[in-house]
Amino acid sequence: MNRILSQVSASALKVAVVASSPSERSRSRAGARHAARFLREHGVQTELIDLRRTPVPLYDPGAPADPQRDELVRLFNDADAWVLSAPVYNWGTCSHLTNFLHFALDHGGRRYRPFVLVAGAGSQQSLLAFDGTGRTLLHEVYGVQVGPAVLLAADAVDRETDSLGDDVRPRLEQALTALIHFGAASARLFAPAAAELVAAGT
Repeated sequence: MNRILSQVSASALKVAVVASSPSERSRSRAGARHAARFLREHGVQTELIDLRRTPVPLYDPGAPADPQRDELVRLFNDADAWVLSAPVYNWGTCSHLTNFLHFALDHGGRRYRPFVLVAGAGSQQSLLAFDGTGRTLLHEVYGVQVGPAVLLAADAVDRETDSLGDDVRPRLEQALTALIHFGAASARLFAPAAAELVAAGT
């Protein structure tokens, strides 16, 4: 076990933050940017995948290789943990994020990675709207959700300045702090010696 821990400590934790709002100024995008800043300030290698700046074509399981799309999928699946941020539309996750996950989760990446969900919405009534996304990650890649979705609703975010209110910012940062610890545990799980045990089911 000590050998596994030393292997993980030799390489920095990597987290992929996915911002999927089609709007430049949105609650969920502000949450994604804040998450990326917070993680970087704490020494975490952070990839901000912005689906507005790098659009992904509609999912087609038989689609040919696309270098730009495939690079985003690689960055996503190379991470030790994920932050998935999106607006809520019609009581569900924004289709831009769902479409990206069709490609990313079909890629055959490793399992048991932790994730935090960040939802932008007009009201607190949308609190449970991301439950379907959590279930998708659970069943497709055995993802481990770190707490409930962090809801950035109504005036909890100043969309002009990207600043989060004093009530919601600590909740997001607590979730991200927990994600760092879960991500480190997940990375240890996939250190070579432990990975063999996981593959063997022991």
